[in-house]
Amino acid sequence: MAPNQESPHVFKMSIRIPRTLHAKLIKRAKERNMRFRDFLLEIFIRETINIELNAEEDEEIAKAIREAEQKSQKNR
Repeated sequence: MAPNQESPHVFKMSIRIPRTLHAKLIKRAKERNMRFRDFLLEIFIRETINIELNAEEDEEIAKAIREAEQKSQKNR
């Protein structure tokens, strides 16, 4: 995979948050010497670590990955 090509295993998302919350999150990430993105990912992982996906949900994810891989191959 080329360095600038997105992984089909990654879901890209965009969110809107209040500026005050953004400032607080940036401040906490800096206190922990972390990149903002890595800090947010850590929060997401911590908050979802005990959530189990069933077989149907796992298959839906696998299907989405296969579709993203096929789309990526078509765009080459």
